[in-house]
Amino acid sequence: MFKIIIQIVILIYTILTIYNIINIQKYNVNGFVIYTDQYNTLVENLIKLNPIQFYEKSTHITIDQLIDYNPECKITDEIKINDYNQVNDLYIYKNKELFENLDIQRFVHFDLTQLPLSIINIDLNKSFSILKGNQKTNLQLASHNYNLIGTIYGDATIYLFNPKHKEDIIGKENYEIKKWGHKKYIQKNEILLIPPYWYYIQENENPIIQYHIEVDNIFTIVPNFFRNI
Repeated sequence: MFKIIIQIVILIYTILTIYNIINIQKYNVNGFVIYTDQYNTLVENLIKLNPIQFYEKSTHITIDQLIDYNPECKITDEIKINDYNQVNDLYIYKNKELFENLDIQRFVHFDLTQLPLSIINIDLNKSFSILKGNQKTNLQLASHNYNLIGTIYGDATIYLFNPKHKEDIIGKENYEIKKWGHKKYIQKNEILLIPPYWYYIQENENPIIQYHIEVDNIFTIVPNFFRNI
């Protein structure tokens, strides 16, 4: 009897996993970026699969606060966080170790429990970025249920691409694909929530410090884990 119950549970989990894998690939062909500071508007538009530019009031954060927490923390093999003000060019993108070493969680004020179906959500991927100088990222795929980029310092320039433009942007240089994108400036205390399977790039001339949180649910975490190995 116990074996049968286990088999039924595995079967149900497998079916729900397949359903979620298919469901997460759906997108709003007419999706556009919504700006709000209200959680109810945020949830409504996440369900509609629209990107959200969310303003979150928080305490004033300075570079010194970031540095003083762990001034000897190495952000590259040669550079410590204490050297930040003396360095003109830095490209550190989605570094999970630095998120922990610099305790970036203390700067995260967004309430993840407000996300739809939060009871089954798992926020395992948390990372930290420092872009200083004239920097740009490669094309990124937002493959998780919820993909958050929060600005701690500076203004980020981000281009968002609807999945309907996939064939127009894959394998091309940034300058070739910008015309397909929604160009957004994400300022300090703002969070960008990107729907699954949208694409994005960043191009910044001014210093930017940000965090990334990627949220799966209990059914998408396994396939996303193997996708990212």
